[in-house]
Amino acid sequence: MHDVTEIRTAARSLKVQMIAAGLLSASETSGRLDILIAKLDVEGFLSLRALPAFWELLALWQMPANIEQTAVSLKEQECLRPHINSNTLPPMSPLGSHTNVKAEPSATDVPHLLPHPQTLVGEVQLGGRFDKLVARLCRSASSSAGITVNFERLEDILNLPIDSLLKLDGVGTSYREDWQELKVLYFQATEFLPVPPDLSDVVEPLELVRDDMRLNLTQLDAADLKVVAKLERVIGRADIRTILSFDSLKEEAARGLGGRTRSQLMQVRARLAAELLLIAAGTLDYYAAPSSLITATTQPFVSAAALGRFLIERVDIFLATLDEKSQLIFQHRWGFVDERLTLSEIGKRYDVSRERIRQLESKINERLNNYLALNSAEIWHAATSMSYEALRLEMADLSECFAELAHFHEFLAFISHGRIAFTGSLAHPPLTVLDSYFALHGTAIERPVILQYLQQELGGDEKDASNALQFLYEQSQVALESALVRPLNLGKREAAAAVLAEHANGLPWLDIARHANRRGISRSSFSEQTGGHALQDSPLMYVAGKGVYRHTRFVDFSTVDEADIFHSLRSYFATAEREVAHLSEAQAGLPELRKHDYYILRYVVKMHGEGHGIYFNGKSQTDSISLNPEFDLFSQKSVILQSMRQRQAPLTTNEVAQLLKSRSLRHAKLYLKQLMDANQVVQIDRMLYTTSENAYKNIDLDAMQHTIESVLRRHDKPVDPSVIQHELNALQGEAYSKYFYSSLARYFAQLGHWQRRHSLFALQPISFGSLTDAIDTLCKAEDSVDKNFASLRLHIAISEEAARVSIYNWKAAKARLASGVAVPELEDELEGELEIG
Repeated sequence: MHDVTEIRTAARSLKVQMIAAGLLSASETSGRLDILIAKLDVEGFLSLRALPAFWELLALWQMPANIEQTAVSLKEQECLRPHINSNTLPPMSPLGSHTNVKAEPSATDVPHLLPHPQTLVGEVQLGGRFDKLVARLCRSASSSAGITVNFERLEDILNLPIDSLLKLDGVGTSYREDWQELKVLYFQATEFLPVPPDLSDVVEPLELVRDDMRLNLTQLDAADLKVVAKLERVIGRADIRTILSFDSLKEEAARGLGGRTRSQLMQVRARLAAELLLIAAGTLDYYAAPSSLITATTQPFVSAAALGRFLIERVDIFLATLDEKSQLIFQHRWGFVDERLTLSEIGKRYDVSRERIRQLESKINERLNNYLALNSAEIWHAATSMSYEALRLEMADLSECFAELAHFHEFLAFISHGRIAFTGSLAHPPLTVLDSYFALHGTAIERPVILQYLQQELGGDEKDASNALQFLYEQSQVALESALVRPLNLGKREAAAAVLAEHANGLPWLDIARHANRRGISRSSFSEQTGGHALQDSPLMYVAGKGVYRHTRFVDFSTVDEADIFHSLRSYFATAEREVAHLSEAQAGLPELRKHDYYILRYVVKMHGEGHGIYFNGKSQTDSISLNPEFDLFSQKSVILQSMRQRQAPLTTNEVAQLLKSRSLRHAKLYLKQLMDANQVVQIDRMLYTTSENAYKNIDLDAMQHTIESVLRRHDKPVDPSVIQHELNALQGEAYSKYFYSSLARYFAQLGHWQRRHSLFALQPISFGSLTDAIDTLCKAEDSVDKNFASLRLHIAISEEAARVSIYNWKAAKARLASGVAVPELEDELEGELEIG
């Protein structure tokens, strides 16, 4: 037995001599001697022989008799084990303690028959700590600097030189003890399991890869994940086939992988190849083995809870593969364990553009889908039939990672490729969102172009655009044909424009109708017998001849001097001494106008004349112009009424504006007010208007008058339409809006049945000019909304909800005025009568 004190003294002496010989720095003397020696290169290790303290330390070392006897016994049996290289398998480590070797290992730690030493490492199954030892050695061999070892078969581990073992990172005392014990077991064994069939000589591993196989990244440690991620960055993918064939990369791609990365990828490739051979031999079921490096893409989950646990584990590992910036982009865009931010907000944090963040997010999400590999419907079977709340409870750990439940729903919809679609929690795009784009560009658009347009139009990201397009497809608004998107439900004007967008020289009406009908792009078929009298000049098309129409995209308006045209027309009227003229006469009389094609001139005057004080009317086949605005205002209101009567369905303010030459919302609101004052148009909801005959066709006006009058009489003070709405809907079981009741009350007030002040109605004269006037008189800006409401309802009958909104808006207007921001006069004028959409 050696003396511990003497060994410590010899060890200290050896450290001093190593420092003197330049083999060790003075700062390293506190480290363990065996580790310090293991770090030496070959030349430094050989230099130890020249140090007296080294031989003194070896002389103090004693090996227990039982181990010496075991070593002798094993030596005598070498002839029975031709498969083990006796020249490279020393009986014990000269630096190990005799206590590190268990002479009688437990029978429960190893199988009854040991795997043959020539067994491929990936096929070795020893059980317990020995399997852990083999895995640890393989991983350390691929990640340790300054050493190159390759464990292909078990005998490579058994024959590993002790100096190489000591240089492996992460292989501590317990692993070295297990390694020594494993060697003893193999020296004592007399027979082994047969060597598994080596399919590598028959077939290449690449030929064994199946389409439903994917790399199970949960079985890779951090170092392996890092090199796999690097491979993906260099060549754009890192699936099983890519890893198996990465050494055949082209020279320019191979330069992106360093020697150490390639060495570690070789280790991963060896593990993959070994598992493929086991699968091919029928000894490994990659559908049922969650701890294997290869797993199935179609693997189902027995419950949503199991799927949730899998997802949170995979997302955590996925985030570990990203750099810090990419992690934050992922978290902020999904609202995952952090607040959700817009692309612009994240861009400001990193001082880059919104578009750059969008590009990075797109790459991250593409990597996420490739990483998760959850394309199969079987994976989501357990979750697709569950309610939103049940799924949230089943996946509680995952759902709690998101700032809002809607973000959790959106995430599931994305990674499930739409199989779990939470349509109730996500906003749908307007059904007409693509109509104007088709009208401008044609009847068949490439899908990436449409997705980019949707992303810009909706202000979302690629996920939102893809979901929006899928929604439009499900609503039969578009057809998806290969890589193209086609419209299916355009209005006739948009459908005609879409057809014309593909014909630079224009088309006669009949050809437009036939093209549109044959392609099925309009919500209603075009008549091929009558002319195209319903078509009008618009920003998208214009009359280019008798019965011929042309798209405006083919006109170079930069060559048209609008200012010169309208200056010439004003000069013409100054000398004509009349209010109305024909455009053709003006062109014939003015050289400045004769240089323009008549139909281009007509279009410019018709579409832009109002802004220059020149008004156009092309009715009765006569293109008339005038300086009198009333000349054109009447025709505009007629267009609105005609459209409402033709469509039967209500129109929004935006849709009314599109009927006007100016496309002006301000003009649309003005015309709507005038038409409502004349009881020709009725506001039936916040943003919807229709003709009075359409609005009241199912209403008993006499009965409605008496019912509303009973409400006014019961309250005996000015009444806001919100009260009429609540009481009459409850009484009659209807669901009309307060705007509809306001229109009715205004109509009856105009007939002289009761009093009206803007949106207030009563049987007796009203002392307030409007609801805003009442609030201004009865409320105080410094008081709370509750206190102001209590004051207001003493004098005005109004619902609490409507009162709170009105008081809040009144306070906001006061604040804007106090800060010098002007309130638009038109909004004041329309107070309580027309909602501004």
